[in-house]
Formats: sequence, C-alpha cells, structure tokens
Amino acid sequence: MSEKKIERKIAVIFAADVVGYSQHMKNNEDNTLKSFKSCRKILDRLFEEHGGLIFNTAGDSILAEFTSAVSALVCASEFQKLIKERNSSGDAVVKLEFRIGINMGDVIKEGSNLYGDGVNIASRLETLAQKGGISLSKSVYEFVNSKTQFLFQDLGEQKVKDESFHAYDVLIDTAEKRILKLKKEKNYFLFGSIFVIFLIILGLSITYFPQRTQTLDQISDNVIQDKLVGKTLLIKPFEVRSSSEDLSNISKSLTDHLIASLPSTILLNVVPRRKSYLVTEEAYSNERMQKDLDVSFILSGSMSESKNRARINLELSNIYDENIVWSSTEEFQKDDAFSAQDKLERIVRRAIQSNLTMGESFISYYEKNFSDYEDLLEIRKLDVATYKENVSIVKGLAQPYERFVEKYKNSAAYAIYARRLLQETNVVKDEGMMDAYNKAERAQIKAYELDPENARAILLRAIFTSLSSFNVDDELLEKAVSIAPESLDVLMGVGTAYRLGRKPLRAVEIYEKVLDIVPLPPTDAKLNYLRALIDSKKFSKAQSIAEEMKGSDKYSSYWGNLFLIYLKFENNDKDDATRLYKEFSKLNKVSLDDIISEIKSYPWSWDVWYKVTLVDTLREIDKL
Repeated sequence: MSEKKIERKIAVIFAADVVGYSQHMKNNEDNTLKSFKSCRKILDRLFEEHGGLIFNTAGDSILAEFTSAVSALVCASEFQKLIKERNSSGDAVVKLEFRIGINMGDVIKEGSNLYGDGVNIASRLETLAQKGGISLSKSVYEFVNSKTQFLFQDLGEQKVKDESFHAYDVLIDTAEKRILKLKKEKNYFLFGSIFVIFLIILGLSITYFPQRTQTLDQISDNVIQDKLVGKTLLIKPFEVRSSSEDLSNISKSLTDHLIASLPSTILLNVVPRRKSYLVTEEAYSNERMQKDLDVSFILSGSMSESKNRARINLELSNIYDENIVWSSTEEFQKDDAFSAQDKLERIVRRAIQSNLTMGESFISYYEKNFSDYEDLLEIRKLDVATYKENVSIVKGLAQPYERFVEKYKNSAAYAIYARRLLQETNVVKDEGMMDAYNKAERAQIKAYELDPENARAILLRAIFTSLSSFNVDDELLEKAVSIAPESLDVLMGVGTAYRLGRKPLRAVEIYEKVLDIVPLPPTDAKLNYLRALIDSKKFSKAQSIAEEMKGSDKYSSYWGNLFLIYLKFENNDKDDATRLYKEFSKLNKVSLDDIISEIKSYPWSWDVWYKVTLVDTLREIDKL
C-alpha cells in the first residue's frame, strides 16, 4: 500500500464476541449456530437503529463502526439487555453470552475494512469485558459520561496482549463492579477486622471480597430467572386524549426519556422500552404483567392540550392491590419538550424515591444540603450504585465525593465523604489504609464540628467512639434516631450497630421502622432484620420474612431460601427443612460445598452465625 493511498480517520469501534463459543460448538454445534444467528438478527436490527456499520466478522466476532460514541454505547447496552432477556425466556436452547468493547481512535480505511490501533484496542477491551458486559476506552468514556445516565467503574490502566489503555466498565444489570490486577498485600488481620466493623455499622449493601469467584446466581443462571418481583416498574406510554400528531410525539418523547433516565437513580428495575410499548399495544392484563414481566408498579398518564399548552396527569400505582401510590398533574409549553422532559424526570424520580425506595426524609436531607440539581443527581447515582446488591468496594470509591466537600464545605458533604472513605479502607492496604482512615476521621470530626445536630455526623461519631472503647454508644445512637427518625440511611446504620452490640430487640424495632418507612429498601435491610429476629428468638416472624423473600428478586430469594431452611430445621420441622434443601440444591444445581463456599465468600463472612451456625445446620441437613 503506497503512502498516498492510506486513508485515516477517527472512528468509534464496536467489538463483540461470544463467550466460550468453541465449547458451545463442541457441545451442540447445530443449536449453537441457530442461537448465534438469532443473536446476530438482534444485533443487526440495533445497528440499523443506532447507526452501526459492520466492517468485519470472523466466526463469532463482530466489528462495527459508529459515528457517535453515545449511539454505540446505547446500542451495546440494549443488545446486552435483549440477550439477557432471550436467555431467560426459555426459548433459547443454547444461551449465548457476549462481551463488548468500544473504543474511539485513529483507524486506517482500506476498501470496506478498517485497521489500526483504534480497532485493536476495541478488541482488547472486548477481551477485558465481563460476560454480558461492556468495557470502554477513556476516549469513549469522556464523551458519554456527561451525555448519558449510565454508571461507570474506572478500571485504571490495563494491559492486554501488549496493548496498554485506560479502561472503564459500564455498570449495566449484567455486570458487577470488580477490581483487576490486585497485588498481594500483607494481611493486617486485626486492623482489617476493625474496619469490617466500621462497614457493617454503616449498614450498607456491599461486598467485602472484590476478587470473588462466580456466584451461585451466575452459575445457575440457566435455571433461576432474573425475576424482580417487588422491584420492577413499568412506565406505560402516556395516553393521548387528542388527535394531535404533535401531542403524540411529545407523549412518546416523554415516555422514552423517563425509561432511559430513571434506572441509574432509583432502586427499581425498569421494563425496557420495547416491552413497555408491547404491553400497551397488546393490552396486557395486570395478571399477565405480573407473570411475564414481574411488574409490581406502573407509572401511567394521560395527556391533553389547549392551544400551545399541554397537561399530563401522572399516576404511580401498586399492581398487587391496585392502590395509587402517588399522583400529580403537570403543565408545560408544547414547544418546549426538553424542559418538559427534565421537569417530569425530576418529579417522577423524587416520587419513586420518596414513596418506595428511600423515603421522604432521606430525599429532603440531600435536597437541603446539595442545592445544585446536577450534583444532587450525581450523588443519587453514586448512592444507588453503593446500595445496589452485589456491588464491591473499590479503590477510589470516595474520590468522586471530594468535589462536593470542596464545593459545599458543609456537614453533609463531609459526612458522606467520611463514610465512603471508611468503606474504601477495606480494599487499600499498608499506608493507604491508614491514610484513608485518617482522612475519614478528619472528615468525621469536621462534619460534627460544622453541625453537631447532623444525625449522620453523630452516627459516625458513635462509630469512632466504639472503635476506641469497643462499646456501643447508646446515647449517640439514640440521639441520631431522635434527630432523623424517618431517615433510611441513619436507621439502617443504627439498627446494625445495635445488632452487633448484642441488643437485638432494639435492632428489631429499628429495622421494622425502616420497613414501615420504605417499602422497598436495599435487600440487606431485610437480611439484617432477619438476623436480629433470630437473635431475639422471634422465629415465627423470621420465617414469615424469609417466605416473603423467596418470592422476590434473585438476590433476596437465594438468601430467603437459606434462612427458611435453617429456621425450619431449628423449629424441629426437619422433614420440611430437608425437602426445601433438596429442592433448593436441585433447582440451583449446586452441592453443599458450593453453597458453603458462597456463604463464606459473601459480605457476612465476618459474622460467625453465617459461617458456623448456618453452615453447620446445612451440613446436618445434607446428611439426612
């Protein structure tokens, strides 16, 4: 190729590949090919919709070019979600999973093909990605971070096959936070144990072992459906009470915007856009929505117009009891659709958080202390990522909060920064651990100095006090509760502090208050509640809660089953316990060793009850 014929350009490269394709072909060649063709049809349709152009294929690999980094990311996200739905539907004989890498860089064009570092790095990012996941280069991340509602994890500098690049994971439902290339460090057992106490007192839903092996939920994904009973929201296309084409277009844009923008800031799963429209077109009954989509809540609305003004009546309802959770009527100018989108997004997000997942007090606290709405939104995203099940603590967890401290310099900013530093202490070692600890202590002191009536600062003060005296400071904890009696985060922290301080009856009271205030809190609220009930010998109530959890999302259902097996056995219902245990093992295709390994690798491995009492009970049942 002569120098004159070289054509260079900047392009967004999308690289996708099937995980374990060769093994699938060995196991079932015909059905693997059929499944791959079905997945390609999905991808080809999405490429057409989002502007992707395939320029190379090799077996199970696909390389495509996009002109927009945002379009490439949205396409990748929709593809992974649709593949996950396909694998869960039961229609796929061979369930294929894909990895996707996206890079933006310099490429060389020769005919219809593209070459160069831009393509090579996209391929390396695909290799780096998790099963069902998406990894981005820094150049793509910098374009999409401020233009989308996705959450990202900074993986830092990575090296794959002699290519070095800065990578990010996209935190969609099919991917978890992770830590790559951790160096082996000295084990500071005592100091580390103290910080585990820190983290548990904070009552957060987190994972203490960043290099965990595959979870049982992942191993048995072909068997357990990814059901989200109690945590799924359907946003129905808004009804248009007019023949106006303009109003119909506005209705569609409002619906699509809510479906795209809400998931990263609420603790609910949102039904994808295509299924949302299908539900309306086919007039699904409530029973069918529950059965097919596990929908628990519906956001619906009707739109009308008068000259240049439009009115929308919104309604958030519980599908099980058909009660209205929240309703509102809003008006806006028809020629200012973007403002209408932003307005509705704020109103609906707040309604969901206040009424279902976080509670009014928690929401109001942040609104009061972080006046810039974009900051508030970013904190919401960070909070949801922290409270989300199966999220690992990672180095740099506290770093995004530094700018809030610098900007606001108030007690709330220092308190949340201190709390995240305490979490981060669990993954940084040696001098890094002490540095994070010292920063956390200074931030806690500053939070308390700025506002000694801030319940979060008081809770942190109780934690630091307990570290020095190894006693739970009831006075400080009760003061925190009296100041913020309706706040989810404060109550979860106080409840866990009481449970660890061997005051389970008070812990039960606190957790019951959490569940009264917030119908759908983080799953760990119920798990801690179960532990407090067992410690209080309230076995009948504990069994009832475990039964409820069995019918909930995967994460809750898994642990609800284990708690129920234990409770049946302890109540001398050994036959029923044995039956449930065998059904659980068969359904999940796991052995006793698998279950024990999972228990010991989960966040509660610090708790003797899990790794001794629960494990010993399961061993006894396994022998029957």
